Amino acid sequence: MAEVLAVQRPGAPAVVAPVADALADLLGVEVSTTSEEGEAVLRHLQRQDTVLGVVARDDPLSWRIATAAAKPVVLVPPPGTPAPSKISRVLAPLDGTLESAGAVAEALKLFPHSELVVLHVFDRDTVPPFWDQAAHARRDWEHEFRARFCTPPDARVELRNGAPEEHVAQVAAEEHAHLIALGWSQGLGDGRARTVRGTVHDATVPVILVPLRHD
Repeated sequence: MAEVLAVQRPGAPAVVAPVADALADLLGVEVSTTSEEGEAVLRHLQRQDTVLGVVARDDPLSWRIATAAAKPVVLVPPPGTPAPSKISRVLAPLDGTLESAGAVAEALKLFPHSELVVLHVFDRDTVPPFWDQAAHARRDWEHEFRARFCTPPDARVELRNGAPEEHVAQVAAEEHAHLIALGWSQGLGDGRARTVRGTVHDATVPVILVPLRHD
């Protein structure tokens, strides 16, 4: 039987279970709860019947698990905001690369009945040169964007300017998203993964990190 793996340490705030239950209900699978340490959790996540893992963001092993896991890992924020009882709206930031689009597409296969909001953040180097003709520019750009990254036709696209790590958590709150889906390379060194780090730190909703596939 397929399962969601909930990593819950003894004595830690019980933030993982409600999110794991909501995900399992959505996916039609069971929840398996463990208090094992890092290597045992990683072995569990390698099992064919394990769909994804759910870990508290403040768990000392959360990043170790997320950077090495073969499956998507959901990081749950600490107590303070209500845990979603259902996952019906997902925010998916896309940075304009095929790798991130592929990773998010993998995540969205898990949530085919959830409303999707796609976020793209321009910076000074990526704003289209014709963007000053806003009446036509957005429509043309969005059509190409959807075609290139296979964005579902019913997904709503939100655009922002600046640094992505400054916008993702904010837009998730504005859109009342229940989950943020991010593709990443599972690397944290040398200033990498700024968007992932910033989003996980600031988000008040769970963040699912999907390993990028380079094949």
